[in-house]
Amino acid sequence: AAQSPLLTALHDPIELLQLCMAFFSIAIAKQTDAVEVQNFADPMTESLLQAMNKDDYDKFSKDFSNEMRQALTEENYNKQIGTIKGKIGVYISGSKEFIGKQFNNQDILVNYKATFSEEADSVLVTVVFRHNAHENIISGLWFNSPKLRS
Repeated sequence: AAQSPLLTALHDPIELLQLCMAFFSIAIAKQTDAVEVQNFADPMTESLLQAMNKDDYDKFSKDFSNEMRQALTEENYNKQIGTIKGKIGVYISGSKEFIGKQFNNQDILVNYKATFSEEADSVLVTVVFRHNAHENIISGLWFNSPKLRS
């Protein structure tokens, strides 16, 4: 009976080594991707959250795509962010923790756990980034927590 390529590789030390190196390379590439994403996403997200605390719409929206700025105008911001802050309070500066990223076509969805002053549980903050003309811009933003769902 014919053996599978994987079983054959397990009997050949060189092929086994190559297989292990391939898996190791994939793991390193994924880790590098996460570090590269964090290098731009972390400071942009922190700036956005701190601007939200200060109700500084200009600073809050400075990295937005045109579509995001049109969807979340200053008037919409005041309503939506007011509701969010009314339920979960203000962001505790520096509390966000990177928990992962996901690529979706040209977008990168970056998830953080963050602490807010009036929410006992962590708040899931999802920021969507898009690479546009040699820069990364924010094209989506969501907050999720038990108080926000109630």
